[in-house]
Amino acid sequence: SLSLSLSLSRLLRKIEQVTFPRPSFSLSSLILYIERIYIHTHTHTQLYTQKSRRHIYQQMDRPRFVIEASEAESMAKESGLSVLQLLPSLVKPAQKLARPPISKYHVGAVGLGSDGRIFLGVNLEFPGLPLHHSVHAEQFLVTNLAVHGEPVLRYIAVSAAPCGHCRQFLQELRNASDIQILITSSENESEDEESEKFKPLSSILPNPFGPYDLLDKETPLLLEPHDNGLSLLSKTI
Repeated sequence: SLSLSLSLSRLLRKIEQVTFPRPSFSLSSLILYIERIYIHTHTHTQLYTQKSRRHIYQQMDRPRFVIEASEAESMAKESGLSVLQLLPSLVKPAQKLARPPISKYHVGAVGLGSDGRIFLGVNLEFPGLPLHHSVHAEQFLVTNLAVHGEPVLRYIAVSAAPCGHCRQFLQELRNASDIQILITSSENESEDEESEKFKPLSSILPNPFGPYDLLDKETPLLLEPHDNGLSLLSKTI
């Protein structure tokens, strides 16, 4: 298979060449946008990692926004970590991929799916548009799972505490109470081992209100196939 290695600087130039969605972009256009970035950055190169953080950073210089399960296990083994422990180690490298030209505030999110794949998410801001048109890292992450057919988000490590909107966004997933989250920002860094543990989503969203409060439990939620009941009409009508 074709082997391609991109440096971080080349990657950023590639992303800059991608046309940003306009103000009326929808979830589908966001998915297409992420797919375009994925095509620009995808590589079939085998990941080779070392134990040090420096080598983890070097691996992230060839990002694909998805790390296959076998590669994640290899990275963890070579780094002397478990796959779960690997997630927070990838947050800072993921932040380098964020595109926040307005706020200059880089956010990175790293998630673990049910099949062992690791997914990345970053925040995106669009020059000339209001800040509320931004894509948050947690939204990018969930959309990345959807693009790649992963129906379950089990763990998420993020560089900063999610905003209220993103906390609710995660709450909209199936079995949101099972999602475990770790915030790696400096205010959470201490010698206390408790600060290094993943905690349930409810720890940052107490008394949640979500789909189960309104919908039948069989109703498809985010990341699940939907039958919208739509059909194409004949052009002769």
